[in-house]
Amino acid sequence: ARIKTVVLGDGRLASADFFCAGLDDEAPVEAGAGAGEDLLAPAPKSFASDFSAALDKAIVEVQADLVVLLDDVDPANLTWEFLKQRMGKVLVAHASLLPAFPGPSPVQAAHRAGVCVTGCTVSFAVPPMAGGTCFGPQILQEPVRITTADTATTLRRRIVEQCLAPTLPRALQLAASGSVALRHDDAGFGLGR
Repeated sequence: ARIKTVVLGDGRLASADFFCAGLDDEAPVEAGAGAGEDLLAPAPKSFASDFSAALDKAIVEVQADLVVLLDDVDPANLTWEFLKQRMGKVLVAHASLLPAFPGPSPVQAAHRAGVCVTGCTVSFAVPPMAGGTCFGPQILQEPVRITTADTATTLRRRIVEQCLAPTLPRALQLAASGSVALRHDDAGFGLGR
């Protein structure tokens, strides 16, 4: 698959043709800059509309089939309409073993909580459900042990190298090939083929 990167402000977008690199949990980002922890805060409707429109334009321009959002961009910051229109085409790579630590700075949260294991989850993004979460069915997860020598920075690096680097390409391949697909029916969201 071709890999392309498109940058909106400081944010990065991704898909099977479109891949984005993660940002350090500790990197300072100015409000509204387009990436980092500030995108994990609830976005004003105008921001979500503007961000969704800019992302949609970039997707059309590069003719991307899939979009991958890393944990520095909360899928809840995309509009309901955007997520519904691209249902099954937006994946989220999150630096925790969901459902644990679904919020902002998941690496720092796991480190502070003193858990022994964390990792990454690649899931489908879905329009907000009850409780406001946009994390849909999980495609793949990969664990990593937390050591006593870890800081949030070293842990983040290991999650990227040991979890995200091997897991994200596999999840993209599964979604792009149709081996795994998002199913939606009266019972809710699930995985199908």
